[in-house]
Amino acid sequence: MGFKLPQRVNNYIVIYDIFSDGGDRWASLSNRRRARISRFLLEYGIRTQKSVFEVNISPAKMNKLIEKIKKVARTDRDRIYIYPIECKVAKKIKRFGRNIATLDSIFI
Repeated sequence: MGFKLPQRVNNYIVIYDIFSDGGDRWASLSNRRRARISRFLLEYGIRTQKSVFEVNISPAKMNKLIEKIKKVARTDRDRIYIYPIECKVAKKIKRFGRNIATLDSIFI
């Protein structure tokens, strides 16, 4: 089953929840999955929370990113959420707090 993205949307919120497999050996495997997925997402966007990223890429690149994540994630246990954000809405996002990075500050 393919994952179709709207063509005009270039902003996404990506959230992941990596299942801890349990035990010391398994915990390190889930930590590796978590770290790899995090590195993939950092190539295209910014971390806003521990497992939440704002990503600004073309739909074609997002589809490639999804394929990379699918190869690493255990889709029977891990959860990945991708929320497309329309450009008009992305400009209205309000951010409050200390040391908040924005996609504009990274990609300008």
